[in-house]
Amino acid sequence: MRTAVSFYLQTNKNLDMTAVTLWIENEESRDLDRMEEILNDPILSREYVYCDRKKVAFKFLTRNVTVTHLKKLTMTSSWPMANLNTVQKLIKQNKDMEELSIVNMKLTNSLLNVISELPKLKYLKLSPNLRENKVNGVWSVE
Repeated sequence: MRTAVSFYLQTNKNLDMTAVTLWIENEESRDLDRMEEILNDPILSREYVYCDRKKVAFKFLTRNVTVTHLKKLTMTSSWPMANLNTVQKLIKQNKDMEELSIVNMKLTNSLLNVISELPKLKYLKLSPNLRENKVNGVWSVE
C-alpha cells in the first residue's frame, strides 16, 4: 500500500487542495460544540490545530515539497496551508505548470515574479486574502 501511495504522489500531475481543506474545516465545525473541552485539554488542543493539519496534508501531498511534475495546482482555503516560501518553492520546481489557482493567500511581488516565470502557464487565478480593516471598516488587501 505504501508503494502505491508513493507512486501516485510521484506521478500525479494535478494537485487540488480544495477537498482536503474542506474536509479539515468541516471537522473543525463539528468540534465547535466541544471547543471548550478541547482548548482546556493539552493533548486534544494539540490534535485540533487545523491550520497545522492543512500544512501537514500539503507537505504529504507534495512529498515534502519535492514534487516536480505538476501541471495543475489549486490552493483554496480560509487558513493558509503553507507559508509563502513553501508555495514559491513548489511553483519554481514545476516549470511545466499549465494551470495555477491560488485563493485566499497573501500575494507578494516575489510570488508574482515566480509565477511570471512559468513558460507554459495557460490559466491563472489569483485571489488575495482580504481582511477587514478595523480602524475604518474598509476592506483592505493583506
